[in-house]
Amino acid sequence: MKSPLSCARTHFFRVTWLWCSLGPLLLALHNFGQTAPNEDKPLIGFSREGAARQRALEARFDASLKRENLRDWMKRLTARPHHLGSAYDKANAEFIASQLRSWGYETEIEEFEVLFPTPKLRLLEMTAPAPSTAMLPANWSM
Repeated sequence: MKSPLSCARTHFFRVTWLWCSLGPLLLALHNFGQTAPNEDKPLIGFSREGAARQRALEARFDASLKRENLRDWMKRLTARPHHLGSAYDKANAEFIASQLRSWGYETEIEEFEVLFPTPKLRLLEMTAPAPSTAMLPANWSM
């Protein structure tokens, strides 16, 4: 006889698998047959003239995106660890801001003081079957 925990775990994985498998299909079916946004359809928060300017700006943005650029940008943004407050995090923020500026967006980077605890010592130890400590490369840092 299966334990209640085992049954619950099996049910969880089945439901998760079902949503992961069928979710994209349901989303595609939901969007199937829907028309592109209508130019005459009002945008909430915009006047008629403002909506036309916004749509033109969005169309210009969409036209500037190229598949090969997206791949290169993703490689660049994920090339090194970029946790909160790191030098590479700042470089990524500046890169993204420069891209947005090149597309005509007004962009500024805001800084916030937050509590982000970081370890003083990074250590990986195995306690069994025999104690062992992993050695990290000298140039390794977060």
